[in-house]
Amino acid sequence: MAGVNTNHTNIKQGDFFGELLQTSPSGIIAYEAIRQPGLADQPGAIVDFRAVFFNLAYEQIFNEPAEAIQRRNFRERFSDEIHTDLFPFYVHLVETGASFRRERFYPHLNKWLDLSGTKLLDGFLLVINDISDRKRAEQQLQQTNDLLEGLLNGSMNGMYALRPVRDEQTNIIDFQITRVNRAGAQLANVPPERLEGQLLSACFPGYREAGLMDSYVRVVETGAPFRQEIHYPYDGLDNWFVLAVEPFSDGIVLSFVDVTQQKQQADALRLANQELARSNESLQQFAYVASHDLQEPLRKIISFSTLIHDQYASQLDEQGADLVERLQSAATRMQALIRDVLAFSRLTVQPEAFQTVDMGPLLQGVLDDLEAMIEERNAVIHVAQMNHLKGDPAQLRQLFQNLLSNALKFTRPGVVPKINMTCRTLPGRECRLQLPQALHGIWYDQIEVIDNGQGFKPEQATQIFQVFHRLHGRSDQYGGTGIGLAIVQKVVANHQGFVMAEGRPDEGATFVVLLPTGRPS
Repeated sequence: MAGVNTNHTNIKQGDFFGELLQTSPSGIIAYEAIRQPGLADQPGAIVDFRAVFFNLAYEQIFNEPAEAIQRRNFRERFSDEIHTDLFPFYVHLVETGASFRRERFYPHLNKWLDLSGTKLLDGFLLVINDISDRKRAEQQLQQTNDLLEGLLNGSMNGMYALRPVRDEQTNIIDFQITRVNRAGAQLANVPPERLEGQLLSACFPGYREAGLMDSYVRVVETGAPFRQEIHYPYDGLDNWFVLAVEPFSDGIVLSFVDVTQQKQQADALRLANQELARSNESLQQFAYVASHDLQEPLRKIISFSTLIHDQYASQLDEQGADLVERLQSAATRMQALIRDVLAFSRLTVQPEAFQTVDMGPLLQGVLDDLEAMIEERNAVIHVAQMNHLKGDPAQLRQLFQNLLSNALKFTRPGVVPKINMTCRTLPGRECRLQLPQALHGIWYDQIEVIDNGQGFKPEQATQIFQVFHRLHGRSDQYGGTGIGLAIVQKVVANHQGFVMAEGRPDEGATFVVLLPTGRPS
């Protein structure tokens, strides 16, 4: 039997393992130590390492050709500051034989590498895997988790992740808090970490009595979300919450908003509205009294004083006749005041009462009502073609009657009164009044009433719209109760419009009214 050539067998085995290492997807490199001369029984200190073997995967990972790896020793290849700790680390490996595994980022490669090292003769063997994709995925996942953590803890809504706790028959008997954000933990006035892992019944025992336990169980068993506004007067709380419960895996996610303040404000508003309704009812009762009980005695005073003046004038001396005339004048003013107060108090409008109003007949009716006043002052009034307006016809008639009568009232002696009324349709940004930017796209009918009368000082422009405010004393030639322009302002407000006055002393005044057209912006 022929003998076996062991040397030939070792060569073939070496070739086999070499080929095997070359085809490995992991980078593999073997280093041997370069030492200083030492004693016969003691090796010298390691001063560098040289590569004695490396595979193709190693070349590809480090993006270096084989010639460069063979030509340069370890310290020349890794000479930057970032890698200065590698050399003593590998020296320690060779001297102690302690194997290692670590992950390391190589900036010059922009790669994360997993390194596994073992002692090999008087050197070491490194197995290297590129784990950049995994590390970047982990970083992305961490960033996503950080983002979610920020969203959770930055949310004003309280949030709880709850896992059902089951008995031996798999019935849900409670819920365990697995995650809670800061807003949710504030409800219990403890840090989130003290709540996580606790049973919900231990932290909020009232949730069973409130019926929430059954609702949460239904969400788990049916998968149907649950939303409800509830009052929670348990566990030291007395709050209103809006709850939203969504199924999640084998549990639920509970989010809630504390709406206690809003509920309190709504209750306060409801009470205020009730009080306002009572106040309006009282005002209506006052209006009834004013229209009947107060006006009737005034009519009698005026009637009787007229009889005294007409039938007993010859028996009255000059002083007595003057007193009767003063009595009639005071009663007439009182009657006008009551009439105007009634008109002002009744200025309410319902949007459904609005209709498209042909302003031609309406303004002609106003001019007919003011005919005597116009003729008395020889006034010249020019009314331009008016658009159809959308609003309450009765109130629009009050608006223009008060604007025109105001212009007729405050004329200048010796000057022919001239009144011009114009109307243009404009977007809010082009109107004479400075409107908020949110209204710039809304279209308005801009109506201007311009007169050449007494006018007023610019600083009085807002005062003239106040109830009972009169720029002239009661004893002068200008009559009125000081309510006419207040009615103008209230009618305009009822129609979601705006009004402005501009005065020029001894030159005249301009009143600008904006009424929304309802035209799309």
